[in-house]
Amino acid sequence: TQKDFHLNLELKNDANASDGREEKLISALERLLPISGFLRENLVISCFNPLSLWRMRASGFKLGFLYHPKYLSPWLIEAGWRLSLYSVHPHFTVVDQKLLERAKKRGLKVLTWTVNEPNEVERLARAGVDGIIGDYPEILLEARERS
Repeated sequence: TQKDFHLNLELKNDANASDGREEKLISALERLLPISGFLRENLVISCFNPLSLWRMRASGFKLGFLYHPKYLSPWLIEAGWRLSLYSVHPHFTVVDQKLLERAKKRGLKVLTWTVNEPNEVERLARAGVDGIIGDYPEILLEARERS
């Protein structure tokens, strides 16, 4: 059913200056969602760039901060965590109990990525992540049922 279907839409932007892509995305979604019948509350817009997320803060959409220490500096990761977010999206290799507890204290969901190994999916599900992003839905569904 649609209430069980969630979509993570990743905005790609590695520039600090705005080129208007955030406004264009929000405008397009506001036009398309009503005619598509897709539930707005089932959509999370994620991005590696905290500035892009900050620019979309007044949109009313759920926002998620994507990160991996390999791609972002510690201070930028910390800045991302301080935004008004729905969720954090750490790479699955950095998910541990400390991260899960920090997110819970802040009221944030943890949606991890890109998990394609069944054993990792099961480990993360048992650990308590709220969502797992992967390339193969069948692996995610089968592992969810086993965990």
